[in-house]
Amino acid sequence: MWRVAFSPDGQTIASASGDFSVKLWQLDGTLIRTLKHERGMWGIAFSPDGKTLASGGDDQLVILWDLEQILHFNLLKYSCDWVQDYLKTNITVEKSDRSICNYSLFH
Repeated sequence: MWRVAFSPDGQTIASASGDFSVKLWQLDGTLIRTLKHERGMWGIAFSPDGKTLASGGDDQLVILWDLEQILHFNLLKYSCDWVQDYLKTNITVEKSDRSICNYSLFH
């Protein structure tokens, strides 16, 4: 672990590691999420409102991570948004499968 940052509300810890990852932790040490960089990181910082995490390192890039989106990511909704047109328009899709992404299931 090379760097550590605390969220403004003090509830989340971010760590930057030599394995090219940023890890978000709860105060009790429970891992929340792992974010990957292309190379090692030299710095991390939370925005004052705690909604964004900035990380930068050997790749000479600064990545701004949208923590609200990352922490509240809905994989089912994301996947269905991505395939909904295919399900509706592809003639090889069974009629019964066209409603797999019925939004009432997750909205």
